[in-house]
Amino acid sequence: MPIDPDTYYSEVADADTYFGERLHQTDWSTATTEDKERALLAASRDVDRLEYAGYKTPVFELLEADPEATAEEIAAADATQPMKFPRDGNEIPETLLFAVYEIAHERLRGRDPDVEQENLRITSGGVGSTRSSLNTSGAASQHLSNGIVSFTAWRYLLPLLASNNSFTIERA
Repeated sequence: MPIDPDTYYSEVADADTYFGERLHQTDWSTATTEDKERALLAASRDVDRLEYAGYKTPVFELLEADPEATAEEIAAADATQPMKFPRDGNEIPETLLFAVYEIAHERLRGRDPDVEQENLRITSGGVGSTRSSLNTSGAASQHLSNGIVSFTAWRYLLPLLASNNSFTIERA
């Protein structure tokens, strides 16, 4: 069953162009169109879980026209745009699209935010006679704590986030 392209940011062709200009993109270029769509959908959902500065465009336009709009009017305007972008009457930022592409690529490579978060608990592991230990006494990576599997994507997203979206996690 095809995935509705209105449920994810960008188009597969635009992501193909992005990866055509990037090193280490084999996982993307060898994936089927259906898998690319699934990866873009998962990445878009990951991105939409975060809180961003500004307002969705319908809310922004409502508040410009009527600064005294009621909570009900704001909620109704908000519901007309299911995804978090565009915002403040602007286009979808290119950096957001880059973040979606990077997350989608990691998703194609099999990275999952839940698994990555669980992996932070590993203190040692090995195969055969080879052993490794990881120091997990520090805070979890901020991007993984926010469900973003790509650090590169996280760097693209940071300037777009609302300031109250940052927090620190510490292990006891």
